[in-house]
Amino acid sequence: SSGINAEYGPNLASQRANIVTLTSQILDGFRIHVDNPQLMCEYGRIVRSQTNPRIKPIIIDKISDMIIDVHEVRPKLTEQIAVPILIDNYEYLQQNAGGIGAYVGRLANLLHQLMGTKLMAEVNRIKPVTAATIQEYLDNNT
Repeated sequence: SSGINAEYGPNLASQRANIVTLTSQILDGFRIHVDNPQLMCEYGRIVRSQTNPRIKPIIIDKISDMIIDVHEVRPKLTEQIAVPILIDNYEYLQQNAGGIGAYVGRLANLLHQLMGTKLMAEVNRIKPVTAATIQEYLDNNT
């Protein structure tokens, strides 16, 4: 298990809102002190390994918060981390009732903004079965 996940994961899963908020603020602080591409890699690992439904949306949101800045310096890395996260969580785009769907939707919109048509080309290359749902979401939300 990764360091951040082992250290802060349980706090993000807490049912006490103040603990979740404080932990989220600590993670935001990492953006100032930790190499952002490295931090995005770490967040990518957490999202892929995470089964707790409370943690995943928080980390997806952290990725979205930094994606534009990281894409400027490491576009390929950003796409290698974020596109699979979108694909792995594409079914949440159908819910559209807030919750994790809003976070996955934000990530989809940012990736579309950064990659343009290349996003759907990548989605089709990696997992074509997800393409219709993702494209429909983008058509209705961008």
